[in-house]
Amino acid sequence: MVQQRIVTAFTGCLVTILLSSVATPAAAQQYEGARLLGLAEAQRALTSANDSIYINPAGLALGHMYSLELGYLDDIRGSDRRFNASVIDSQAGPIAGGLAYTWTKRRPEFAPGPDERIEGHRIEVALATRVAESAALGVTLRYLTFDLYDENGEEIEDGGFKIPTVDVGFQWRIFDGLSVGIAGYNLTNSDEPEVPIGWGAGLGYQLGAFSIEGDVRYNAQRGDPKYSGAIGYVFAETVAVRGGVSYDYATDGIAISGGAGVFLDRFAFDVGYRQLVNADDIGEDSDQRILGLAVRALFL
Repeated sequence: MVQQRIVTAFTGCLVTILLSSVATPAAAQQYEGARLLGLAEAQRALTSANDSIYINPAGLALGHMYSLELGYLDDIRGSDRRFNASVIDSQAGPIAGGLAYTWTKRRPEFAPGPDERIEGHRIEVALATRVAESAALGVTLRYLTFDLYDENGEEIEDGGFKIPTVDVGFQWRIFDGLSVGIAGYNLTNSDEPEVPIGWGAGLGYQLGAFSIEGDVRYNAQRGDPKYSGAIGYVFAETVAVRGGVSYDYATDGIAISGGAGVFLDRFAFDVGYRQLVNADDIGEDSDQRILGLAVRALFL
């Protein structure tokens, strides 16, 4: 009963923070690893591995592993390219932790023209702990330093930024595989359009090798939600298949996602892919295709 009251109190506090953020301007792109791409980023309730750093840090405390991961993301045409490295440790004690670095070169959220590119680095440190037997609270501290370049590769003066920010997440495995997760992003509420405030929530169910989840993300700058759903299955504890779909209310864009993973002893190899299928009138990204690759070393 005491644990349930603690969980309820933490949930109430986090929901209050997130709802207060909806009225404030500002959800730029997070780093999406290969697994997140394959699952349409619907993992806020079930994540417990390296991806927790980016979408719900609370998930770190509900896993039990030491994991090193290298990731690569590319949209095939050079307007979005990212290299990532991360490490998490959720087996050493009551505090789980994660560290991630990402180099990014991509089209900005807002720019003077279609050929500008934003390039830079982000460093993230995540910490999480259980607040009950099956519930956890986590935080991700992030520092971003980016420059803006024109179509000739020349740096645009005063176009970059250097910003620290923070995410907060909560995850609760309610019963019999049912989980809920909620997270707030960039809660320092910077006025930089690339680092906007936002929130996300998910409801997931996992039974053995099968998982299913539905998520919603809110970009307070655009003022419209994005919905996604995904399913996954692991065959013989060796081969994972993933699939999902997302709908962006702001653009009416529908994207389909798919992916796979192979587990070999202490190593895992993942691939994920996402493609917009109907957004013919949203400019440069109307035919967006993104491929993600990752390799992990696991120590459970």
